[in-house]
Amino acid sequence: MQRVRSDLSRDVEEITHQVHEATQWKTYVRRYPFACLAVAAALGYSLVPRQKEPKVVTSPEMVEKLVKSGRLRIEATEGASQKPSLAQQAMLGLGTVAARAMMAYFGKRLGEIVPTGESDVGSVQ
Repeated sequence: MQRVRSDLSRDVEEITHQVHEATQWKTYVRRYPFACLAVAAALGYSLVPRQKEPKVVTSPEMVEKLVKSGRLRIEATEGASQKPSLAQQAMLGLGTVAARAMMAYFGKRLGEIVPTGESDVGSVQ
């Protein structure tokens, strides 16, 4: 019985150490430096906004002068589609997975807290 207790104590200490290691971000950087670098680069790339074409603002007199001189050319094109980028799609997918996991977790915890009365369903009184 003493050996079982000492084994149990050692196992608990080992599990405590493993949990502590798993919650430290430096552990992952040490173990997987290239993967962490790739994740950081992808996150940085997704946070930087795209450059937009500059809009030219001018006065009506200047437009009239350019039209008269024939130097103004106006082209009608379709607007750019608002398709999300790959990084935006990835973040949306991760957000959806995280939201579903969170809802499942809270649903399970709520089920543990709130009595459902199912224990009386099969009993005959």
